[in-house]
Amino acid sequence: MGDYVKKAVELTSVFMGGGLIYALIEIIFRGYTHWTMIIVGGLAVLGLYMISAMRESVWKKWILGAAVILAIEFVAGIILNIILGWQVWDYSEYRFHLYGQICLRFAMYWLALCIPGNALCCLVRKKVFSR
Repeated sequence: MGDYVKKAVELTSVFMGGGLIYALIEIIFRGYTHWTMIIVGGLAVLGLYMISAMRESVWKKWILGAAVILAIEFVAGIILNIILGWQVWDYSEYRFHLYGQICLRFAMYWLALCIPGNALCCLVRKKVFSR
């Protein structure tokens, strides 16, 4: 298998696995999910996976990971909730929110999830994809 095919399989696997894990976490904590969260979660975990390979200090990876998740969540929220009107989520009830799509409380949750997320991404890279 060529290097490009191996990389495509690796990134596709991370995207799909991440999307399913994200949806499962949401079901556990919220009681339900929306199919679009598989895509949003997949993109978020793929971002974390790429960040985990960077040669930066671990705390910078955590902060960058949280920022990437917030950016993905904000763009997805604008498209899904505001433009399409699907009302997948709404953080308007929380303090320090931006258009109800992201908020400080969940930014802290994403930061906290980036700590084990970075470790898991490093483990997957080493043990599953031998990189």
